[in-house]
Amino acid sequence: MVSEPSRPEGPLVISDVDASSVHLSWKPPLEDNGGPILGYLIEAKDVLHMDVRKTYVWSEGQSTECTVQDLETSHIYQFRVYAQNEAGRSEGLLNKSLVRIKAKSKKPPKPSKPTAEICSDDSVVLKWTVPENSENLNYVIERYEPKNDLWMQCNHGMVTTTSFMVTNLSCDKEYKFRVSSENENGVSRPSEATDPVKWKAIEGEPPSIIVFLKDCFVKSNDSALFSCEYKGTPPIHVNWTKDEIRVREGLCSVIRTDDSGKSELTLKEIDRTTMIL
Repeated sequence: MVSEPSRPEGPLVISDVDASSVHLSWKPPLEDNGGPILGYLIEAKDVLHMDVRKTYVWSEGQSTECTVQDLETSHIYQFRVYAQNEAGRSEGLLNKSLVRIKAKSKKPPKPSKPTAEICSDDSVVLKWTVPENSENLNYVIERYEPKNDLWMQCNHGMVTTTSFMVTNLSCDKEYKFRVSSENENGVSRPSEATDPVKWKAIEGEPPSIIVFLKDCFVKSNDSALFSCEYKGTPPIHVNWTKDEIRVREGLCSVIRTDDSGKSELTLKEIDRTTMIL
Protein backbone atom coordinates (compact mmCIF):
# COMPACT_ATOMS: atom_id res chain seq x y z
CA MET A 1 0.00 0.00 0.00
CA VAL A 2 1.34 3.42 -0.98
CA SER A 3 1.23 6.33 1.47
CA GLU A 4 2.53 9.88 1.56
CA PRO A 5 6.33 10.20 1.64
CA SER A 6 8.25 11.49 4.62
CA ARG A 7 9.10 15.15 4.47
CA PRO A 8 12.21 16.26 2.54
CA GLU A 9 15.44 16.27 4.53
CA GLY A 10 17.13 19.50 5.49
CA PRO A 11 18.74 21.79 5.62
CA LEU A 12 16.76 23.95 3.24
CA VAL A 13 19.58 25.99 1.70
CA ILE A 14 18.87 29.51 0.41
CA SER A 15 21.27 30.93 -2.18
CA ASP A 16 21.53 33.34 -5.13
CA VAL A 17 19.08 35.87 -3.74
CA ASP A 18 18.28 38.34 -6.51
CA ALA A 19 15.89 41.27 -6.97
CA SER A 20 12.98 38.92 -7.78
CA SER A 21 14.15 35.34 -7.29
CA VAL A 22 15.87 32.92 -4.95
CA HIS A 23 17.44 29.49 -5.35
CA LEU A 24 16.48 26.65 -2.96
CA SER A 25 18.04 23.22 -2.44
CA TRP A 26 17.29 20.32 -0.10
CA LYS A 27 17.67 16.55 0.29
CA PRO A 28 15.11 13.90 -0.75
CA PRO A 29 12.85 12.20 1.82
CA LEU A 30 14.26 9.20 3.64
CA GLU A 31 11.08 7.23 2.85
CA ASP A 32 8.91 7.34 -0.27
CA ASN A 33 6.48 4.85 1.39
CA GLY A 34 5.94 2.74 -1.68
CA GLY A 35 5.48 5.42 -4.29
CA PRO A 36 8.25 7.17 -6.26
CA ILE A 37 8.57 10.89 -5.74
CA LEU A 38 6.72 12.72 -8.52
CA GLY A 39 8.03 16.16 -7.63
CA TYR A 40 8.20 18.84 -5.00
CA LEU A 41 5.88 21.70 -4.12
CA ILE A 42 7.59 24.88 -2.93
CA GLU A 43 5.64 27.35 -0.83
CA ALA A 44 6.79 31.00 -0.63
CA LYS A 45 5.02 32.89 2.14
CA ASP A 46 5.18 36.70 1.97
CA VAL A 47 5.09 37.65 5.63
CA LEU A 48 4.73 41.41 4.95
CA HIS A 49 1.16 41.03 3.72
CA MET A 50 -1.60 41.29 6.31
CA ASP A 51 -3.27 38.20 4.85
CA VAL A 52 0.06 36.30 4.70
CA ARG A 53 0.08 35.78 0.95
CA LYS A 54 1.41 32.42 -0.27
CA THR A 55 2.79 31.48 -3.68
CA TYR A 56 3.29 27.88 -4.84
CA VAL A 57 5.78 26.53 -7.38
CA TRP A 58 5.71 22.94 -8.66
CA SER A 59 9.08 21.29 -9.42
CA GLU A 60 8.45 18.05 -11.27
CA GLY A 61 10.79 15.07 -11.04
CA GLN A 62 13.60 13.98 -8.76
CA SER A 63 15.59 17.22 -8.71
CA THR A 64 16.09 18.60 -5.20
CA GLU A 65 16.68 22.21 -6.18
CA CYS A 66 14.53 24.94 -7.65
CA THR A 67 14.67 28.65 -8.47
CA VAL A 68 11.59 30.50 -7.27
CA GLN A 69 10.89 33.53 -9.46
CA ASP A 70 8.49 36.49 -9.63
CA LEU A 71 9.04 37.46 -6.00
CA GLU A 72 8.63 41.07 -4.88
CA THR A 73 11.74 43.13 -4.23
CA SER A 74 12.26 44.21 -0.60
CA HIS A 75 9.60 41.77 0.62
CA ILE A 76 10.37 39.16 3.27
CA TYR A 77 9.61 35.48 2.60
CA GLN A 78 9.59 32.16 4.40
CA PHE A 79 9.91 28.98 2.35
CA ARG A 80 8.59 25.45 2.79
CA VAL A 81 9.16 22.38 0.57
CA TYR A 82 6.80 19.37 0.28
CA ALA A 83 7.51 16.02 -1.40
CA GLN A 84 4.71 14.36 -3.34
CA ASN A 85 3.98 10.87 -4.64
CA GLU A 86 0.84 9.26 -6.01
CA ALA A 87 -0.63 8.95 -2.52
CA GLY A 88 -0.32 12.59 -1.61
CA ARG A 89 1.90 15.26 -0.13
CA SER A 90 4.36 15.01 2.74
CA GLU A 91 4.80 17.36 5.66
CA GLY A 92 6.76 20.46 4.77
CA LEU A 93 10.44 21.18 5.31
CA LEU A 94 10.49 24.71 6.71
CA ASN A 95 13.20 27.31 6.40
CA LYS A 96 12.90 28.93 9.83
CA SER A 97 14.92 32.04 8.99
CA LEU A 98 13.26 34.81 6.99
CA VAL A 99 14.69 35.90 3.64
CA ARG A 100 14.58 39.47 2.31
CA ILE A 101 14.51 39.66 -1.48
CA LYS A 102 16.87 42.37 -2.69
CA ALA A 103 19.16 43.13 -5.58
CA LYS A 104 22.74 42.01 -5.24
CA SER A 105 25.10 44.75 -4.16
CA LYS A 106 27.19 45.81 -7.10
CA LYS A 107 30.73 46.80 -6.28
CA PRO A 108 32.23 49.70 -8.25
CA PRO A 109 34.29 49.17 -11.41
CA LYS A 110 38.04 48.66 -11.34
CA PRO A 111 39.93 51.78 -12.52
CA SER A 112 42.28 51.65 -15.49
CA LYS A 113 46.02 51.29 -15.10
CA PRO A 114 47.23 54.68 -13.81
CA THR A 115 49.85 56.78 -15.52
CA ALA A 116 52.55 58.28 -13.31
CA GLU A 117 54.42 61.50 -14.04
CA ILE A 118 57.26 62.73 -11.87
CA CYS A 119 56.69 66.43 -11.15
CA SER A 120 59.36 67.14 -8.50
CA ASP A 121 62.05 65.37 -6.53
CA ASP A 122 59.48 64.10 -4.01
CA SER A 123 56.13 63.93 -5.83
CA VAL A 124 54.31 62.09 -8.61
CA VAL A 125 51.00 62.87 -10.34
CA LEU A 126 48.77 59.86 -11.05
CA LYS A 127 45.93 59.81 -13.60
CA TRP A 128 43.41 57.06 -14.40
CA THR A 129 39.98 56.46 -15.90
CA VAL A 130 36.80 54.56 -14.98
CA PRO A 131 33.91 53.39 -17.19
CA GLU A 132 31.31 55.99 -18.19
CA ASN A 133 28.30 56.44 -15.89
CA SER A 134 30.40 55.54 -12.85
CA GLU A 135 29.06 58.00 -10.30
CA ASN A 136 29.66 58.86 -6.65
CA LEU A 137 33.03 57.14 -6.46
CA ASN A 138 35.81 57.67 -3.98
CA TYR A 139 39.29 56.47 -4.85
CA VAL A 140 41.89 54.71 -2.74
CA ILE A 141 45.48 55.30 -3.88
CA GLU A 142 48.26 52.95 -2.79
CA ARG A 143 52.01 52.83 -3.28
CA TYR A 144 54.35 49.86 -3.28
CA GLU A 145 58.02 49.79 -2.37
CA PRO A 146 59.77 46.59 -3.53
CA LYS A 147 62.21 46.70 -0.62
CA ASN A 148 59.35 46.64 1.91
CA ASP A 149 57.08 44.33 -0.16
CA LEU A 150 54.05 46.20 1.18
CA TRP A 151 51.19 48.24 -0.31
CA MET A 152 50.49 51.39 1.69
CA GLN A 153 47.60 53.84 1.30
CA CYS A 154 48.64 57.31 0.11
CA ASN A 155 45.44 59.30 0.64
CA HIS A 156 43.72 59.71 3.99
CA GLY A 157 40.78 61.80 2.79
CA MET A 158 38.20 61.65 0.02
CA VAL A 159 39.48 61.65 -3.57
CA THR A 160 36.64 62.07 -6.07
CA THR A 161 38.63 63.10 -9.16
CA THR A 162 40.60 60.80 -11.45
CA SER A 163 43.98 62.32 -10.64
CA PHE A 164 46.06 62.62 -7.48
CA MET A 165 49.44 63.99 -6.47
CA VAL A 166 51.45 61.70 -4.20
CA THR A 167 53.95 63.67 -2.12
CA ASN A 168 56.68 63.03 0.44
CA LEU A 169 58.40 60.41 -1.70
CA SER A 170 62.12 59.66 -1.77
CA CYS A 171 63.89 60.14 -5.07
CA ASP A 172 66.36 57.36 -4.23
CA LYS A 173 63.57 54.75 -4.03
CA GLU A 174 61.52 52.92 -6.65
CA TYR A 175 57.71 52.91 -6.43
CA LYS A 176 54.63 51.41 -8.04
CA PHE A 177 51.12 52.80 -7.65
CA ARG A 178 47.59 51.41 -7.99
CA VAL A 179 44.05 52.73 -7.54
CA SER A 180 40.78 51.19 -6.28
CA SER A 181 37.32 52.73 -6.53
CA GLU A 182 34.87 52.75 -3.64
CA ASN A 183 31.12 53.29 -3.20
CA GLU A 184 28.43 52.35 -0.69
CA ASN A 185 28.64 48.71 -1.79
CA GLY A 186 32.34 48.27 -1.13
CA VAL A 187 35.75 48.60 -2.74
CA SER A 188 36.63 47.39 -6.24
CA ARG A 189 39.54 45.20 -7.17
CA PRO A 190 42.74 47.25 -7.44
CA SER A 191 43.79 48.51 -10.83
CA GLU A 192 46.83 47.17 -12.59
CA ALA A 193 49.91 48.73 -11.02
CA THR A 194 51.84 51.48 -12.77
CA ASP A 195 55.15 50.78 -14.38
CA PRO A 196 57.99 51.22 -11.87
CA VAL A 197 58.61 54.88 -11.05
CA LYS A 198 62.22 55.79 -10.40
CA TRP A 199 63.97 59.12 -10.46
CA LYS A 200 66.87 59.36 -12.89
CA ALA A 201 70.25 60.17 -11.45
CA ILE A 202 71.11 63.80 -12.13
CA GLU A 203 74.30 64.15 -14.12
CA GLY A 204 76.38 67.26 -13.67
CA GLU A 205 79.00 69.05 -11.61
CA PRO A 206 78.56 70.08 -7.98
CA PRO A 207 78.49 73.85 -7.42
CA SER A 208 81.74 75.59 -6.52
CA ILE A 209 82.88 79.21 -6.23
CA ILE A 210 85.68 80.23 -8.59
CA VAL A 211 85.87 83.96 -7.72
CA PHE A 212 85.30 84.63 -4.04
CA LEU A 213 83.85 87.72 -2.39
CA LYS A 214 86.18 90.59 -1.61
CA ASP A 215 85.93 93.17 1.13
CA CYS A 216 84.26 96.38 0.02
CA PHE A 217 84.87 99.77 1.65
CA VAL A 218 82.51 102.65 0.87
CA LYS A 219 81.67 106.10 2.21
CA SER A 220 78.47 106.77 4.09
CA ASN A 221 75.38 106.86 1.87
CA ASP A 222 77.25 105.25 -1.02
CA SER A 223 76.36 101.84 -2.50
CA ALA A 224 78.40 98.69 -1.96
CA LEU A 225 78.77 96.06 -4.67
CA PHE A 226 79.69 92.45 -3.89
CA SER A 227 80.14 89.88 -6.63
CA CYS A 228 81.19 86.28 -6.99
CA GLU A 229 81.54 83.77 -9.78
CA TYR A 230 80.67 80.09 -9.60
CA LYS A 231 80.27 77.02 -11.73
CA GLY A 232 78.23 73.80 -11.69
CA THR A 233 75.45 71.98 -13.50
CA PRO A 234 72.49 71.73 -13.62
CA PRO A 235 71.60 75.43 -13.11
CA ILE A 236 72.41 76.62 -9.61
CA HIS A 237 70.20 78.57 -7.22
CA VAL A 238 72.21 81.25 -5.37
CA ASN A 239 71.43 82.57 -1.89
CA TRP A 240 73.20 85.51 -0.24
CA THR A 241 73.54 85.44 3.56
CA LYS A 242 74.92 87.62 6.36
CA ASP A 243 75.61 86.05 9.74
CA GLU A 244 73.86 82.91 8.42
CA ILE A 245 70.68 84.91 7.75
CA ARG A 246 69.46 85.05 4.18
CA VAL A 247 69.61 88.46 2.50
CA ARG A 248 66.39 89.22 0.66
CA GLU A 249 65.95 91.73 -2.12
CA GLY A 250 64.33 94.95 -0.91
CA LEU A 251 64.63 98.73 -0.74
CA CYS A 252 68.27 98.59 0.40
CA SER A 253 69.49 95.54 -1.49
CA VAL A 254 69.44 94.36 -5.10
CA ILE A 255 70.45 90.86 -6.19
CA ARG A 256 71.30 89.97 -9.78
CA THR A 257 72.20 86.45 -10.85
CA ASP A 258 72.63 85.34 -14.45
CA ASP A 259 73.18 82.04 -16.24
CA SER A 260 76.82 82.81 -16.94
CA GLY A 261 77.83 81.93 -13.38
CA LYS A 262 77.94 85.37 -11.83
CA SER A 263 75.91 86.83 -8.97
CA GLU A 264 75.96 90.36 -7.57
CA LEU A 265 74.59 91.95 -4.41
CA THR A 266 74.23 95.74 -4.31
CA LEU A 267 73.61 97.49 -0.99
CA LYS A 268 72.29 101.03 -1.37
CA GLU A 269 73.00 104.12 0.76
CA ILE A 270 75.11 102.35 3.35
CA ASP A 271 75.47 103.90 6.80
CA ARG A 272 76.06 102.62 10.29
CA THR A 273 72.37 101.89 10.85
CA THR A 274 71.76 99.91 7.65
CA MET A 275 70.04 96.58 8.36
CA ILE A 276 70.50 93.79 5.84
CA LEU A 277 67.61 91.31 5.98
